[in-house]
Amino acid sequence: ASSPGKAAARAALQLPEQNFVVLFSGKLIDKKRPLDLVKAFHQAAIPHSTLVLLGDGALMNEIQTFIRTHGVANILLPGFVNQSALAPWFFAADIFVLPSVSGETWGLVNNEAMNFGLPILVSNLVGSAADLVEEGINGYSFEPGNIGQLSTLLQKAAAAPEWRTKAGKASRDKIKAYSYQTIIKNLENTLNS
Repeated sequence: ASSPGKAAARAALQLPEQNFVVLFSGKLIDKKRPLDLVKAFHQAAIPHSTLVLLGDGALMNEIQTFIRTHGVANILLPGFVNQSALAPWFFAADIFVLPSVSGETWGLVNNEAMNFGLPILVSNLVGSAADLVEEGINGYSFEPGNIGQLSTLLQKAAAAPEWRTKAGKASRDKIKAYSYQTIIKNLENTLNS
């Protein structure tokens, strides 16, 4: 069952309440590999699912062409969404995916997704993967460019709503360690010792 916040966000965004919603948020550029996610989503063929790609960039045309050519249904491309309007999309999602290759030094968007209580699927080349992903607990890391592996992880997450609830809570608990209050407290303890 979805939370009232999730149901309200989905209603506002006209997303089907029962769908498994996969979210990507970032520039649609090579480094972030959004087309890998589109291909994995297509390959996973999860019934009653929606992929949302928030953002714009050089790969938009290529992504639209792939969607058209392969007849992929249930992919939303809202384009660039202002920071102030992102919250409903994160509330509406069931899982967050960041498929970036090298050059993604941290991937702050993972922190955002975890603050919204989302399980995360993150390429193991994203800087924060080692710190933020507890395999099987709050998400999974995968090999960048490995469409089959990402597709399998999407299917696994879609089939496990109880795991998603637990993983979302684990994400929220884990990210508390990265709050400004915690960082300040740790700095004060270090300076005072």
